Amino acid sequence: MNAGAAPAPRGRRAALLGMVALTLAALALRLTGIDFGLPVALEQDCKIPLQVELLESGEEHPEEDPEFRWYPLLVARLAALGPTKAEAAPGAPLERQLAAAARPHVIVRMTVALLAVLAVPGTFLLARAFLSPGWSLVAAAFVAFSLLGQSFAQQSRPHAPAAALFLLAVLAALRMRRRPSWGSYLLAGVAAALALGTLQSAVLLAPALAAAHLLREGPRRILDPKLALVLLPIALAVPAFYPFLQMGSGGDVLELGGHLIFLEQFNGRGFIALARALSSYEPVLLALAAAGALALALPRKRDGSRASAARRADLAVALAFALPYVAVFGLYERTYERFALPLVPYFACLAAYALARLAERIPVSSARRPLAATLLASLALALPAYACARLAWIRARPHTSEHAARWVAEHVNPEYDVLLFPPTLDLPIFRAPEGLAHGGRTAAELRHLPWARYQALHPERPEGARAWRLRWMPLEAGLAAIAADPARWLAGLGGDWAVIEVFAGNRVHPSGTRIREALRRRATRVARFSPDGQDDYSEHPLGYQDETSVPAPHFLRRVLQARGTGPVIEIYRLSGAHGG
Repeated sequence: MNAGAAPAPRGRRAALLGMVALTLAALALRLTGIDFGLPVALEQDCKIPLQVELLESGEEHPEEDPEFRWYPLLVARLAALGPTKAEAAPGAPLERQLAAAARPHVIVRMTVALLAVLAVPGTFLLARAFLSPGWSLVAAAFVAFSLLGQSFAQQSRPHAPAAALFLLAVLAALRMRRRPSWGSYLLAGVAAALALGTLQSAVLLAPALAAAHLLREGPRRILDPKLALVLLPIALAVPAFYPFLQMGSGGDVLELGGHLIFLEQFNGRGFIALARALSSYEPVLLALAAAGALALALPRKRDGSRASAARRADLAVALAFALPYVAVFGLYERTYERFALPLVPYFACLAAYALARLAERIPVSSARRPLAATLLASLALALPAYACARLAWIRARPHTSEHAARWVAEHVNPEYDVLLFPPTLDLPIFRAPEGLAHGGRTAAELRHLPWARYQALHPERPEGARAWRLRWMPLEAGLAAIAADPARWLAGLGGDWAVIEVFAGNRVHPSGTRIREALRRRATRVARFSPDGQDDYSEHPLGYQDETSVPAPHFLRRVLQARGTGPVIEIYRLSGAHGG
């Protein structure tokens, strides 16, 4: 896997400067709109801000909280180094209080973005083992403009940082293979330990480390004392990042570091999930990577040089991570699109290789070949780059909850009217104190609704500011009644307006679907707010990931036409509403 004709600008120095520029561009894209949805809407599995909160609180046994054990603690410990707490002055304007409520989550997201962008230079270095500097720069560009990477690098989850740190661990393994010194073994161990501190699936780095050790340059001993320098940092990472570690199994369930793995679901359906995710987020990358893999598999004249043998050994180390990773998550049915993130750098290298081979066949003179190669690479990168810029733009635009809040401020009477909400929805407006109770819990306990929680902990409001009578629907307590007669159950709540998330056909929240159907029959819809440019494009949320309970729209296609983010929100007027 070696392609030498590099697109202009050529030369190692120019490529390195290009890598720095790509890294900065990727970081700028990931920081643009990074506060989308906050503080009223959180991503699924948003556990790192809670980890930071518990670490900063000084609680003696934070591991007793099951959500604290959800992920290892590296990202949380790094985020806790910054000023995550913020409290607006009593009576501060609404905008400042919203920003204070969002700040802990923004700091975590920024930490995630900073770690995740390391995948850009990491991909360049990985590609340099096989490609010229110019084509390595193209591989790095595919990662910089990865829509999948862009999407998850703006979330308070560790999967995008894990993808970057997994890659750095593979790079350290490659160095260990080429230069099997004591320092290289220690570096590989530290890199693997940091990867393990980010996500549990770093255990799949073990085959790459083993391959690097077995294929190293020079004399080879299986039981080399330098292996201790790999194992020691990994051993130290366990108490540092997994103080809650529990491992065990019961029946068909395996617990690994806070996550449950259902053994009966290793049925091969994960391959479909991975293919669907990559085709939805990265169709250009997927097509070019497939072409690159095909070109790599085609028989070529064997080069017996030492450099070629070294490249084959490096390829074996890289594949020792990538192939087992694909196999494990391809076999596992509960595989989600974020699990494809660690594979993006490898697909990027294959895509760059495909373009390099194609550029060799462009019928132009050797003097014009660099320009033709540059145009070819630019054409391949145009759509991914535009899609990432588009996603940053729509995430910087007002969330659908903001549009709904403005409508409420203009049309609802705060003194008399009661607004009913599903328990997963909040709006960036002040609640009257009686509207802070949520299913028997106070809003101070609501980790998934940080704005309501902030209001409960900081009840001071600006003098003369309006507070709306918002009330959450007790869906869990009313499941039987909703199933029997949703219209009657809804009427018994005594609301004047109903504000609902639309998610037609959602099997996760069927009660919400039944309530919406009842509202469409018995009430008057007065407003609808969609993230899409076409109002009826989809009734699927455009937020943090594709929901798996119903078929989701093609993510790239939806981003290209969207005008914002958030769920589709509808407002219905019930009998007795006064209006503003």
